[in-house]
Amino acid sequence: MSNTEAEPLRPRQAVDRLQRRLETLADGPLDEVTLSLQARIILGQLSHHAVLLDRAGRILDSNDNLLNVTGTTRERVAGLHLWSAPWWHEGGGATDTLRFLLQQANNDEPVRALVDLQHTGEVLGRSHEVVISPVSDSGGESVFFLAEIRDVADRLAAESIIDDRARDLQAAEARYQLLVEHSSDLIGRHDLDGRYVHANGSSLTVLGRTAEEMVGQLL
Repeated sequence: MSNTEAEPLRPRQAVDRLQRRLETLADGPLDEVTLSLQARIILGQLSHHAVLLDRAGRILDSNDNLLNVTGTTRERVAGLHLWSAPWWHEGGGATDTLRFLLQQANNDEPVRALVDLQHTGEVLGRSHEVVISPVSDSGGESVFFLAEIRDVADRLAAESIIDDRARDLQAAEARYQLLVEHSSDLIGRHDLDGRYVHANGSSLTVLGRTAEEMVGQLL
């Protein structure tokens, strides 16, 4: 790819240049430059953060969403490896994670991982999901990578709350079950038809039944 074609392009510039190239190529195979222009158009249209990478994981371009949120410029990040970009939280292990992710991406399948992205003015990074997908030519060979970066901090926080509540519920059920099984009172649970679904130890002892014999019996 020539240096001129590798320069960061605004989406409108990329569209104009792509139209000119497609008119020249007609129905011929799409070359690397044409594919790069198409990828840059995709980059400009994405509503979330996104980065266009070469096969070595070096940054070719970033969309405005990512640059604005992280307070960086195209000139500052162009040519850097993805893991060397200044927008990753230093304490989050992003370097090793992204290096490994790009190695996996070379298998030509989309790969994903969680990393911490440093927003402008933040002391700590926010959890983001990075998905790296290959951009293939007409012959099916991947020539670029598209890294899509989505903020999942709120989703993870909500999932954590749900998990905490599920654990609390399980703990409460375990405590209840312990109290029921060791109670001297006759305690049983029944379905809507009045049939036993469970009877505690005291019930089984008094009635002379096993747990299997009690299940399904009418009250």
